[in-house]
Amino acid sequence: MALIGLMACTSCMKEKDRHPLCGDNDQIEMKIVEYGTQAPIEGAEVHLGVTDDQGNNHTVLETYITDATGIISWPCDWTVETICAEKPDQYYGYCGQGYWLQEGQVSDGVYELFPHAWVKVIAIDEEPLHPEQFLRISQLVGGSSSDFVTLSAGQSFVFEAYGNLQDIMYYTIRTSAYPDSIIEFLAHDILSPGFDTTSYQLHY
Repeated sequence: MALIGLMACTSCMKEKDRHPLCGDNDQIEMKIVEYGTQAPIEGAEVHLGVTDDQGNNHTVLETYITDATGIISWPCDWTVETICAEKPDQYYGYCGQGYWLQEGQVSDGVYELFPHAWVKVIAIDEEPLHPEQFLRISQLVGGSSSDFVTLSAGQSFVFEAYGNLQDIMYYTIRTSAYPDSIIEFLAHDILSPGFDTTSYQLHY
């Protein structure tokens, strides 16, 4: 997650008319919680910022650290165009801007962060054996169609994953004679509990 221009500069924050949902309060609150459990995240960094006239070049103007309740707050008369939350040693960071920061979105004030998790995949060649075949498995986190791992029978690999999430892992069966040709395209449901490594056997 790229954060540009980290600094404390409350005087740089644009002022606006009073937030319509502030009521009698002078502050807008936001709570950072763990996806799946809704547990508050203490010690997360929350970066408030603005963008340029084209909606690009996120500039951080103020950074807060969540308390034990996972809550931060800022003055109602600030215009906040971007919010990034992160706790890199335990959670995947998240940024929102534009539509996600309209009046109703900011005011409900809950940001969910996915905890780190891992998935250990083991390739199992079933009877009758096909030693010439192998699996090509897509990366689970931050991957693209060109990011994959190749496993032959008995081999294993540990992927990073989003914790507390029910997801689908895609993989193909291929043959060493024609490695770019797909014999079969398959999918496997996975559940990756946060802060843990879960083992899955892929049979082919």
